[in-house]
Amino acid sequence: MSMSRRAFSFGGISAGMLALIGCGGKAEESAAVCESVSAETTAWIAQGLNDGVAFVGSLSAVKSKDFEKVWMVAGKVTGDSVGVWAINTITDTSGTVYSVNNVAQTSSDWIHSETIKTPIKASADGVSAVLKCVR
Repeated sequence: MSMSRRAFSFGGISAGMLALIGCGGKAEESAAVCESVSAETTAWIAQGLNDGVAFVGSLSAVKSKDFEKVWMVAGKVTGDSVGVWAINTITDTSGTVYSVNNVAQTSSDWIHSETIKTPIKASADGVSAVLKCVR
């Protein structure tokens, strides 16, 4: 299991400069529209999974109303738990991935979303909705 934490920069945008700009306050939970996540994005997120952990089935996403350009992405991982990651695109690999809930944090080495400049908490809009998409 890798103990390193990572964030990747794509398209000249560093993790510190991401467009993960909060709109302030807790918005009401998204009127959940469960979106599909591209195979390319799924494979990209999977690169950060720890050894022995894999996605079981496809990933789902819900656009968060708390942030301008953040999707909450969820998927079942080995052991039948559901992890949630925050990402700013669900169609390619041009953004940064952060682990949001405890499952994502313990099953991957993506940076914990509460440690970034504009924290993304497990209580953020879209998290509970995307969990419903997967369960």
